[in-house]
Amino acid sequence: MEGAATVMASPTPDPATYGSHTLRHGPPSGPPPSGGRGDEPGFAPPQQPQPQHRGTAAQDWWNRTEGHAGGYSSTGDGSYQPTQQPGGGYAGHPSAGGYGLPHQQGGPGGAADAAWYRDQAAQQYARAPVDEPSPFELALPELRSQVVNALIRMNWKHASEAWQRRRRDPLSAHALVFFYAEPPTGQPPRCELRTAARLFLAADGKRLAMLLYEMVGVVRDHLTAGRDPRTHIFSTHEPMSMRARYVGLGVSSLDTPAGTWDEVQRSASTDMDVPGRCYARLIDTSTMLVDRLAMTEFGVSQVLTTHPTYGTSRQRQRRWDFDRDLAESTDFDPEFWTTWQWLIQLHDVFLRR
Repeated sequence: MEGAATVMASPTPDPATYGSHTLRHGPPSGPPPSGGRGDEPGFAPPQQPQPQHRGTAAQDWWNRTEGHAGGYSSTGDGSYQPTQQPGGGYAGHPSAGGYGLPHQQGGPGGAADAAWYRDQAAQQYARAPVDEPSPFELALPELRSQVVNALIRMNWKHASEAWQRRRRDPLSAHALVFFYAEPPTGQPPRCELRTAARLFLAADGKRLAMLLYEMVGVVRDHLTAGRDPRTHIFSTHEPMSMRARYVGLGVSSLDTPAGTWDEVQRSASTDMDVPGRCYARLIDTSTMLVDRLAMTEFGVSQVLTTHPTYGTSRQRQRRWDFDRDLAESTDFDPEFWTTWQWLIQLHDVFLRR
């Protein structure tokens, strides 16, 4: 027990022992038994950390402490001790706190490390190019705002016309709306919206999802044959240039959560009492649902959208709320989901023309 007597007789612990509060940086090769000393027989002395370097001269930079730059210095027994640095942080860095790329110090070590860091940073930024948005992409938020306004305006006209013709040659509760955009102009870029519509008679059917399903085949046949949609698909359309491009599809409907068109006809006093619901899907996959309330509810419009709608001033033109999964939502009845699926399919037919 000679070694044990030595431990008990030691008045001050050796700085290299494991019971000391002045343990130098660097863990030993393996932990000693509880209460043991690192220099007891049968135990290897603690190993000092060996830093990994990216250059033959990097060790010189690691150990250099000229001018009290901070970092780690080598003591007499070969261990590492932190040295003081006025700003804190790591040694040899340009910022007041000691962070950033290393200074290009004298000697090969500092130059090698600084060059390596600069090369890595250059490669990282070179691999992440940022594409500038096109003028059309910049115009999209304002174009969505035009689409919402056009849907509300056309739905009012739809309700008025359907009310007047409810007893003679009645119109369907649903109409298709096609959106075209002229090339963007100005700064910030803005596209002029052009609209077209396809009206239906009441005899064409009352179920919106089925109407969309049937139109997929009709539109595909016309486009495959190379026919002009303005003469073979649309009932009416605004004047547009040959450069106008298709940007989306919408629906104007008089079936709403407040009741079907047949139910509303029996309770309404004028066309102002007829509410409406509109759907839209645009070329950038943005999806919008617009509920236009009757005048008895002050004619308020409620807008749900998957993408923001702004004016050219980047200000909201009307109140809208986000619903990023609008077309996949299960918060509505099953017919709602089916309607969106066939509307998107019909929209895709136009995109593939």
